[in-house]
Amino acid sequence: MPSFPVPSNEAARQAALDQTCGLVEGGDPRLDALAAEVRRVTGCPTGLVSLVDTDRQVFSGRSGFPQRQTARDYLICAHVILSDRDLVIPDTHETPRFRTHPVVVNPPHVRFYAGTPIVLRSGFRVGSLCALDYAPRDAPSPAVMDRMRALARQAAEILEGGDPPPPAAHLDGADEVPGERTGACAVPSRAVTPREVTPRRQPDAPGPADASPGRIPTSSR
Repeated sequence: MPSFPVPSNEAARQAALDQTCGLVEGGDPRLDALAAEVRRVTGCPTGLVSLVDTDRQVFSGRSGFPQRQTARDYLICAHVILSDRDLVIPDTHETPRFRTHPVVVNPPHVRFYAGTPIVLRSGFRVGSLCALDYAPRDAPSPAVMDRMRALARQAAEILEGGDPPPPAAHLDGADEVPGERTGACAVPSRAVTPREVTPRRQPDAPGPADASPGRIPTSSR
């Protein structure tokens, strides 16, 4: 039995991922730009566009994170594809469901997570657009979560072969976010009660080396 949650439509979801967008394993500068925009709008040190494969997660877009993939059970993104709801965890240590999660008790010791599913036109959830912090934070404002959902829609368009406009004209590089430190937010906020945020609508159809959060396990694939 897998050590991570599996959607009831996993076989069809995986087929949609393979047939529609693959895994973009080498990365895509447009997806890196989306990840950098996640950092900018949330103030967090890490932004990711994560695609959930059979037994691994591939970060097709990343900013402030050293690795291109991990085992599927090693990040919280595997939980986001279970529903259309955003998942916000202000403090993993205060959340029984996640306080013993591998990415919490091992490097990079995630304390804050905010993610929204990436949904294809077919309706399948293939991954997550998310922000990570290594200190607890307040839950993002509704406006910030709205922006993250819009970025997730742009990610889906790119993965399905589209070419949406860049998320912010001032972004010159995926790992450069002016005025922010890598590895921790400039002013960590106090923890608040964990919650899952407003449901999102289904589509119409059905940094520097010493600032790295640390090496973490990758899939054997």
